[in-house]
Amino acid sequence: IEFWFIFKCNSTLFDKALFFDFANEFTNHFIKDSSNTKAYLSGGWCGWPLSENQKYFFFTIGSAETKTAITIMSKDLIKFRTGDTCHFAFAWDINGIGGSQEKMRIYRNGCVIASGSSLWNSSETLDSFMYLGAKPGYGARDERFNAVRGITDNLKIYNFAKVSYSD
Repeated sequence: IEFWFIFKCNSTLFDKALFFDFANEFTNHFIKDSSNTKAYLSGGWCGWPLSENQKYFFFTIGSAETKTAITIMSKDLIKFRTGDTCHFAFAWDINGIGGSQEKMRIYRNGCVIASGSSLWNSSETLDSFMYLGAKPGYGARDERFNAVRGITDNLKIYNFAKVSYSD
């Protein structure tokens, strides 16, 4: 999954926001048991921690059935302001990305900012419908996700883990 994103908020914001989410209970797009999704996939930004150094981009793959998830988080601290534009990509491959041991990656402007090699149950069905953002105000008080505050453009989804971005 790759896309350009124009921020309509600042990195000083204390909140969580999803860039994308496949329909599942994780972000409560549907009432429980109304979706056939057994796996979920989402990526976003977390600004909730009360330390500026704890803010991060994240990518999660999980199972609604077993209630397990693998999450990777960005290693860098990015400062952004309203109007800033970034290219993001989220890649995953159970066999390793580009011949590496890494199973998941987050790219920002063509550079890997997070990666992980943990295994997950890849046999579960991922819903073919993708949401941009999340249901506004979803989650418990300390785990609140909100709709993305920005513009997503030139979204592309590939059936392989792309490792090079040139547009």
